[in-house]
Amino acid sequence: MYSQNRLWKLLYHKNTTIAVIVFWVVVGIGLAVVFIMAQAERNEKNALFEPYIPGYVGSLNIASKAAPYMRGKAVVVDISEDKPKLAEIYFDLHPDIQAKTPEEVGTVIQLKCQEFVVGSYSDGGRGYRTTCEVTVVDWIARTILGTTSFKGSEPPEVKSGGKDKHGSVPDDQVLDYLKKLPRY
Repeated sequence: MYSQNRLWKLLYHKNTTIAVIVFWVVVGIGLAVVFIMAQAERNEKNALFEPYIPGYVGSLNIASKAAPYMRGKAVVVDISEDKPKLAEIYFDLHPDIQAKTPEEVGTVIQLKCQEFVVGSYSDGGRGYRTTCEVTVVDWIARTILGTTSFKGSEPPEVKSGGKDKHGSVPDDQVLDYLKKLPRY
């Protein structure tokens, strides 16, 4: 076992210091490459699906008494803003259900998230909770199968600083719901 003196000398030996620096530089470069590649994939998917997104929110039939299901692979469209776009949660879908191309889309998930003021703080800041409405669409039949709402967490009861506080977005609940839908 090393004594503290020997360990100290080993850690601050010139070669050891250089090796540690090189190690962290390599780790940093590796993380940067992974981040850049993930961002490039997101940009590629956004460009691929962008021309199709307006159609995914166009006029649809409403199913009578149909329970939601997943037909084939899915795309998730964020309809919270004026201009619909590919939702961030799309990138978190399990590969078995994530449509890689517009031609693979059998199910469209329309996601509409809104923040609601649920409280206020003594310094005037507000507390927000996010509610997401998930609409499942059978894209092949152009039919809305159902809509379900999920609520994120409450904002913290106590806060520091003068800013508004927000509870979490219910992404995990939405992903779990989609994963459990029957598959056809």
